[in-house]
Amino acid sequence: MNREAPSRETMKRAFQSVGITDENAVLEAAAAFIMRHPPLYPLATNALSMEEQEVLRTGGATTAVREKSDYLSGNIATIAGEFGQMSAGSLSLADTAKYLGVTPSRIRQRIAARSLYVINGPNGRVCPRFQFTDGSTLRGLDQVLPVIRNDAHPVIVQRFFFTISPDLEAEILGCDLSPRDWILAGHDPQAVVLLAREL
Repeated sequence: MNREAPSRETMKRAFQSVGITDENAVLEAAAAFIMRHPPLYPLATNALSMEEQEVLRTGGATTAVREKSDYLSGNIATIAGEFGQMSAGSLSLADTAKYLGVTPSRIRQRIAARSLYVINGPNGRVCPRFQFTDGSTLRGLDQVLPVIRNDAHPVIVQRFFFTISPDLEAEILGCDLSPRDWILAGHDPQAVVLLAREL
């Protein structure tokens, strides 16, 4: 996992390209996510004694335990980063009401009815942007969200909407689409509902 880290300026431009002006918001959300969802296993356990590890290092071997730890740490960083980006780019409940042109009480009703997706960010409940388009929610969102498990990981839910699926083949376009693009292209949301049941 020896990736070259992007410069601070590169990161700032990347955040700005998706509408995030406060990069600290991403970091705060990622840290809050890790605190709420700590790993179920220790990341740096070693079954080998110090002497055994030294023998392996002297022989030129890298331990599988270290590689596993690096791999797990990388996965946690990726997921926490995605959650941080999702949270920092989300709309507050008040902003969601303004965006949709409804009252805050209507937003609360939609959240309770599972026709609007909400996550717990570091500063309270927010609505991720993947579910919005042109001043409204995606067509059929009220059919898709209720079939997604209540305990589905927020990053998995967002990835679901953006991941191209071979089950969503658009014959006219000659390609497979993501659930979000499938709905935006005017196709029947029921195909997305069927996929969402498997999350």
